[in-house]
Amino acid sequence: MEINQRIDITRILQKDEIRKVVEDLERKKTLNSAINHTLFRLSCCCGLRRCEIYGLNLNDVVAHGARPFIRVRSETSKASSSGKRKGRKVPLWWDAGTLDHLRQWQDWRFSSGAKPADPFLIVSKAGSEPDGRLAIKSLQKRWKTAVKVLGKARQHQLSIHDGRHSFASHSLAAGRSLAEVRDALGHSNVSITSIYLHTLDRSDVPDVFSF
Repeated sequence: MEINQRIDITRILQKDEIRKVVEDLERKKTLNSAINHTLFRLSCCCGLRRCEIYGLNLNDVVAHGARPFIRVRSETSKASSSGKRKGRKVPLWWDAGTLDHLRQWQDWRFSSGAKPADPFLIVSKAGSEPDGRLAIKSLQKRWKTAVKVLGKARQHQLSIHDGRHSFASHSLAAGRSLAEVRDALGHSNVSITSIYLHTLDRSDVPDVFSF
């Protein structure tokens, strides 16, 4: 199989679809919607894998300063073909809307009494994880709920990992270099990242998502 056949472009969320999901979740003004919104941003606007979202702690998100970022710890990242796990930093200065949302969520968690090593995402009521962490098996279900506004057919088609593919495609389309996107995704080399080069037209918008 050719490497450029591995990405199904119909499963990459278009920018207007991402905007529609975000606006729908922002309108609802509930804790559940805020949790789903944060989950959606981490997947679709930051490119985190499900296991990385699950393992994310509050002190892994450095939301203030000149170059804010998400720290993906090696123990939460995906193992390479050699079995090694490698940490990375995901830039949060690429998209102002995502940075603003994650900063507000983190500030709210701290103001509610959360500690730095507490989970970034929590359930809205007592869940299966002792520390209140959103269970990994719930992430896909919640992501599906988040994209419900796109219609049943699209909801059925898309998965949480398609959010990661969408982040890669839109970041390259917005003018980020292969090396930058490679590092943000945690790929071992740019040949893997290059499969996203021709999935979308380039954009001259300075923010990746612009909302």
